[in-house]
Amino acid sequence: MAFRVRDAQKAYERALELGAQPVDIPTGPMELRLPAIKGIGGAPLYLIDRFGEGNSIYDIDFVYLDGVDRHPVGAGLKEIDHLTHNVYRGRMAYWAQFYEHLFNFREIRYFDIKGEYTGLTSKAMTAPDGKIRIPLNEESAKGSGQIEEFLMQFNGEGIQHVAFLTDDLIASWDKLKAMGMRFMTAPPQTYYEMLEGRLPAHGEPTAELQNRGILLDGTSEGGHRRLLLQIFSETLMGPVFFEFIQRKGDDGFGEGNFKALFESIERDQLRRGLLQGCADLAGQGSIIHQGGAAAGAQIAPEGRLVHIADQLFQVIVADVQRLVVVAQGRIHAQKDQHAGVKQHRKQDEIVVLNTIQGRKDCHSQTGRMHAAQGQHDGHGNADGHRNGGNRMREQHRAGLSQRAGWHQKDQQGTGGEGCHQPVMRVCEIRQVQAKRGNYQHAKRGA
Repeated sequence: MAFRVRDAQKAYERALELGAQPVDIPTGPMELRLPAIKGIGGAPLYLIDRFGEGNSIYDIDFVYLDGVDRHPVGAGLKEIDHLTHNVYRGRMAYWAQFYEHLFNFREIRYFDIKGEYTGLTSKAMTAPDGKIRIPLNEESAKGSGQIEEFLMQFNGEGIQHVAFLTDDLIASWDKLKAMGMRFMTAPPQTYYEMLEGRLPAHGEPTAELQNRGILLDGTSEGGHRRLLLQIFSETLMGPVFFEFIQRKGDDGFGEGNFKALFESIERDQLRRGLLQGCADLAGQGSIIHQGGAAAGAQIAPEGRLVHIADQLFQVIVADVQRLVVVAQGRIHAQKDQHAGVKQHRKQDEIVVLNTIQGRKDCHSQTGRMHAAQGQHDGHGNADGHRNGGNRMREQHRAGLSQRAGWHQKDQQGTGGEGCHQPVMRVCEIRQVQAKRGNYQHAKRGA
């Protein structure tokens, strides 16, 4: 692909400043060196300033053969109207930004097309002067269709089709057909039956369009007709095909025909067996269901999806939705369980810390009692020892009674205070044991 510019070298340098990746293409003898950057699919995007009368990029690289007609009549094709790109899912915004940032393109159209089996989204970009138009297509999330087929056959992103402009599409069709051009499967008869309702008083020969499979789009509201005629070839160079277009005041891309084009490609894929699941259903002779009653007609040879496939699709969707709900419920349950475990751990940590602190307090209080009792023993007062011993025995009996009461409460399972009672019990038991030991020591000393 190549863009015509006023100054190729300046345009190339500016593109590199804006982040474009250069492509170095070695040139041989008698070859013209053309600056290029990396474009769609990694292919070179040339920048050319040799064009116009008497100035061409071909006069150096090529030499005409003797006797060749340098100006053949052709089929009436004038120029390239647009080049449509197919990109990976999620990459449409990237390439839109590429053309906008480097070449100041802007978005002029956006489509979200849902076919009978698959779908695509498209964003059309145009140059500031409107002479270069590039629609960007990516597969929708609905399934794997014509965009994915192209990416696999083309081994990556690239130009899906090239559209040529003509002033008389019917005449160009006749000439191209005589040259052996193969066109894509024509839309169904109902498409042309609905033309008058969709474009009243359009003024085009419907029978001539239908005989050739030419599509018609635009508007005729208020008696002001803006029309667009278009038709597509079969895939001719790998997955690449051509479009032939005639504009009568309409600058769009056939928005109304976009869905018709998409469905016609799907029919071509069915015919070639690429939408295998749908073709299998078609081959089984399923019954078409209309208005809730079996019509008894067999599926058309094109293999169009019928009501039984729609029902199967709805069942699959319902099953997937049910599985999603079940999975979400399990995730929430696991989260709640995890939160509960964390809360119990936190409470256990609080209890352990309180127990450790209680034990520290017991040791501290017991140490103070030992020191006080030692000072009392130093006085050698036997009566004091005997009186102290009596008080020790009373406190010992009270402590044992209180221990028994706490033990009973622990077995019965007291309320929120139960977490702190073991700490209190340890403290009181150690106090009693310390006092008892001091009493026995005082008794032996007496």
